[in-house]
Amino acid sequence: MTEEQRLLITRIERGETDDGKPVIELFEDNPRLKWPSLRLFDLSKLFTVGVDPNELQQGEERFVRFYACYIESDRLNGQGNPYKDVTHLEAVEADHGNLALQETLDHIVELLVNIEHHLARMATPVYSVDTSGNVQMADPPSAPRGQPAHRQADPKPQPAEKVAPDPEPVLDEDMARKRFSELAGPAIRNGTIAFTVPGKLTKQISAKVINWRDALAELEKAIAAGQQ
Repeated sequence: MTEEQRLLITRIERGETDDGKPVIELFEDNPRLKWPSLRLFDLSKLFTVGVDPNELQQGEERFVRFYACYIESDRLNGQGNPYKDVTHLEAVEADHGNLALQETLDHIVELLVNIEHHLARMATPVYSVDTSGNVQMADPPSAPRGQPAHRQADPKPQPAEKVAPDPEPVLDEDMARKRFSELAGPAIRNGTIAFTVPGKLTKQISAKVINWRDALAELEKAIAAGQQ
């Protein structure tokens, strides 16, 4: 038995054999290859990498990212090359280190915003109205021992500072890839974009011309233009 090997698959397409049986064509991460590298006959294996084969229509493409493990068969094709039998599929593990770092940074930003908001409230003088209708400023919080307490000279209330909203989280490459996959399929199915648009972007990623965040931005532009 030959040694098991694996390929990084970035695109799949549902097809059928000459006798009409459904198959999944597996395209590896190589933009120079025109034809699929492997054929998956057991469609249920897609469930192990988060793809429901029941949702795929004949001829439909989907952009994915997983490993296909295979062995070379003893049987030979018409060119004298051994067939490649898919043994199983493996999900590409997410970069948990980057995700944990992003969560920590988001938490720090949230703390800084809360501190800024709290300081802004402490700096705003508090006023009260006595029985004669006169506006008076309440005593400020006690100053630390040895330091004089300062009073605001201006009796005019000052508007509280506006606290800036939390910034949008920055997507890392894995998060951008997942968002790209979530947007591409529905946009192709509802006709918002051509099916070739995601393919061109993923080819540029494979050629290291752009990264997943750049590709996601271009895909969002294409979808927005198609919805107008």
